[in-house]
Amino acid sequence: MAEQNTALPVINVNDNIDLKVQDFFAGFFSPNLKINENDYELVKSFCKAKTNNDTAAAALTVAIIQAVNELGLYASDVIKQFNETDAKISIPMFLNLTRSGTSLLGYINDKQVPHIIQQQVLT
Repeated sequence: MAEQNTALPVINVNDNIDLKVQDFFAGFFSPNLKINENDYELVKSFCKAKTNNDTAAAALTVAIIQAVNELGLYASDVIKQFNETDAKISIPMFLNLTRSGTSLLGYINDKQVPHIIQQQVLT
């Protein structure tokens, strides 16, 4: 075996990098969500009840289903927890379980800002 006098990775000249890249992206956008029809309808009906916009409800449905799949949970248990808590807080916290620190979601803060501070911010 020949010694390598470099810190660079060992590269096999016979490897076809283009083929590896094509293999990676061939399945990159393929759906891999696993959910039965009943769970899908449960999540969809919950999201439609919480929003007044069909597009927002559809996006929220997909986000919850994807998080349920990534975390290995049951959709019915998650929706039950959402119904028992404040959805404005619990849904973003749940979705943050599958996100990295730089892309965490926030939630609505209902605190009233004093008038003097509002006035200073606006000027």
